[in-house]
Amino acid sequence: MGYEIEVQYLRFILGGMRSREEGNRLLVNTERVYLAKTNLLLVKALLEEFGGRGVFVAIDRPYHYMDHLLRIHKIPHEELLFIDAVTNISGERRVEGEGVSFLDTPFTIQKILRDLRIQRKRDDGGTEEVDLLDRDFLVIDDVSAMFYYGGVTSRQQILREFLEAVSRRPETFAAVVVDREVHRELYEFLSDYVDHGVDMGTASFQMADDSDVEEVPETPDSTAQFRVRG
Repeated sequence: MGYEIEVQYLRFILGGMRSREEGNRLLVNTERVYLAKTNLLLVKALLEEFGGRGVFVAIDRPYHYMDHLLRIHKIPHEELLFIDAVTNISGERRVEGEGVSFLDTPFTIQKILRDLRIQRKRDDGGTEEVDLLDRDFLVIDDVSAMFYYGGVTSRQQILREFLEAVSRRPETFAAVVVDREVHRELYEFLSDYVDHGVDMGTASFQMADDSDVEEVPETPDSTAQFRVRG
């Protein structure tokens, strides 16, 4: 898929945090223009480093953008659980899939991040409760999108409680993505509750701009998807 240097760089950071017992919470700074690419590389690195039983919380854009990127780049993710907090309010066509839980409103994400449990549909039509901290890793994309739906103080408290809960379960890794230049106050707040930070799309982590991302329609009537060239 290209960008293997960047994936290996991320794996170096992730593996170092684990082997040196330097915590399990990573804050990822990326500019908006790099967001799709950043999430793809981050999820690929986490899948390779920690295993397939991860959780991707889609707050900024519907889950199928990430699912499609993983598929076209042939990245196995059969056990990756998607939590989609945005499709039902976005006006986009709902793309059903295995391993995805759609939230009725984006406000529901607050309860999930506090309870760290979700009801998941099984293949047989039933449901099962999933403890999110029993998974290998969790990624929240893009955490700043939570603040479109409520006050700053309450959202910050939810994120603090979430990151503190993760710290008590060292076998589970969490990555939170945010644009520091746009949401500097949020970035500085989150910095107090994570163990490591990394910049992507900056001089310290060279990536091309989103001219390397092309739209790829999944079906004739679907919303546009994205492919990372390279």
